[in-house]
Amino acid sequence: MGPAHQGKKAKARATAALAGVCLAGLFAGCAGLIVEAPVKAEGQIQADLPGLERTVDDMMRRDLPVALSIAIVNRGTLVWSRTFGAAGDGLFQAASISKVVSAYAALKLVQEGRLSLDAPLSGILPVPYFPQGSPGERITLRMVLNHTSGLPNDALGRDRTLRHAPGQGFLYSGGGFAYLTRVVQTVVGQPFDTFMERQILAPLGMGHSRFRIDGYGVHGVSAAYSLVTTAEDLARFFLELMAPRHIDPALVQAMLSDSVRINEKYAWGLGVGIQHGGGEDAIWQWGYNGNYHRALAIFYPKTGTGVVVMTRGLNGSGFLARVAHAAIGGPQFGLDQAIPLE
Repeated sequence: MGPAHQGKKAKARATAALAGVCLAGLFAGCAGLIVEAPVKAEGQIQADLPGLERTVDDMMRRDLPVALSIAIVNRGTLVWSRTFGAAGDGLFQAASISKVVSAYAALKLVQEGRLSLDAPLSGILPVPYFPQGSPGERITLRMVLNHTSGLPNDALGRDRTLRHAPGQGFLYSGGGFAYLTRVVQTVVGQPFDTFMERQILAPLGMGHSRFRIDGYGVHGVSAAYSLVTTAEDLARFFLELMAPRHIDPALVQAMLSDSVRINEKYAWGLGVGIQHGGGEDAIWQWGYNGNYHRALAIFYPKTGTGVVVMTRGLNGSGFLARVAHAAIGGPQFGLDQAIPLE
């Protein structure tokens, strides 16, 4: 094995470690964070903004992330955003929040009749993704989106060994979205990032966003992890979920409804997490590309309130939840109790 090949393998290993959503470590930082509290009223969010800025400044000094960006939505409108620290070009890695945007794109293809929620995906790819006759051939788009495919949490899709039969239980799966990347590319006949940028991001006004990572130790294109964006652009995407203009609202309703129940508090829709309780159900997704890139989106569709927080730097995952709670209230998330990994 030559030096060049060894270098490529080392780079792939590093990318896998960073791009795979290391949820066990992420959630371990959230233990004990469930705090039942109402979502802030409209006037309270606005009135609390000066205090929020001071709070974030204090948190930045204490927890030492390099940069943080936040965007707040209230009553279906982007009401405030700010970037703290050395943000450079202002772009942040959305990490696993990429999955929510990719799920929306897949549902648009369902609307167009180019994909089906419940037909096996195995017949789409020109080269089989699984050995002939294996259980993986039964995986459907619905199973990928609600994390019941049985594929492990390998965002590069190298480990295709099913942990359980397709459709038989929830297991958070970056591997399912690696599979989806190939499926979408085949269906649309162009690179995944090109399709996403032209057909999904641009119509939603996400002009600062792209679906390719090249830097900060993470590289490549994937439905699972490669969205690079701003907090404002990502907030615009979640506004589309709460008041759809570019997709059939019935598909978004399916996306935001329980598709698989995890426990009494948590469920998963078609591509997005759902938390019940606290007076109002929330949709959410964490993002975690290694120890350096973290993101959190929490939105309450009933009232049209939500927040996106994105960071660069070595800080505890609980930092995001604390900032989000300070911004809009609502229960803080104890996701360490929610998501089975293996």
